[in-house]
Amino acid sequence: MICANCRRPLKHPVAEVGRMRFGRICAQRLGLIEQSTHRFLARDRMPVTHDPHTPDLFAHEDPSR
Repeated sequence: MICANCRRPLKHPVAEVGRMRFGRICAQRLGLIEQSTHRFLARDRMPVTHDPHTPDLFAHEDPSR
């Protein structure tokens, strides 16, 4: 079995349109399936805290501090 878009061999087709079968990447690019989203981002898992021992490199540019 081959992808109808890129002609690569497929083990498991993700989307079918008639007799045409598509792989995961081609189906996402053609809009046949939704693109996967990342569940978690690194900034969501770790809270950012200010370290009082590290000097701020841009303190002279920031007027709010």
